[in-house]
Amino acid sequence: MRHPFFCQNDLKKLIKGKVAIITSAANGQGASEAVLFAKEGAKVVATDLQEEPLQKVVDEIQSNGGDAMAIQHNVVSEEEWQSVVSRTVEAYGKVDVLVNNAGVSEPRTILDMTMEEWNKVMDINLNGCVLGMKYTIPEIQKAGGGSVVNISSIGGLVGMTGTSPYTAAKGALRSLSKAA
Repeated sequence: MRHPFFCQNDLKKLIKGKVAIITSAANGQGASEAVLFAKEGAKVVATDLQEEPLQKVVDEIQSNGGDAMAIQHNVVSEEEWQSVVSRTVEAYGKVDVLVNNAGVSEPRTILDMTMEEWNKVMDINLNGCVLGMKYTIPEIQKAGGGSVVNISSIGGLVGMTGTSPYTAAKGALRSLSKAA
């Protein structure tokens, strides 16, 4: 069943010819997003820590006639974000879309987690998105506007028992998205 307010033809109109950076694109949801964006005509810069599976996703996109490149990328590194954005602009001339898809969950409560676990989840799920926005938004503005898609979770709305850092990070990401 098609969504009454949005259909795939609308997606094609929105992203055809756009340049999209998609994080955590080596597998799962990020890989599906990268493949779909390319299928609908976007130029995709797929990033992930996992180089080999990421390259397989890009190879699939290219074998189906899509335009994509793979960049190994740690979303918590400011220097790597700068590099991803500059390489994207160098290759495609602009950035139109950022999909902050990278995320991780540590099944912990506040009482049984370490601060190292807390910081890891916050770094990837929140701070990585902040860095992505910090470095892509100026390029999106230069291109005349575009979109930032921050992937959150129902956990960011209602909270989930046993996932304190994840819930806190996704809730903060939802608020950050509204404020930005």
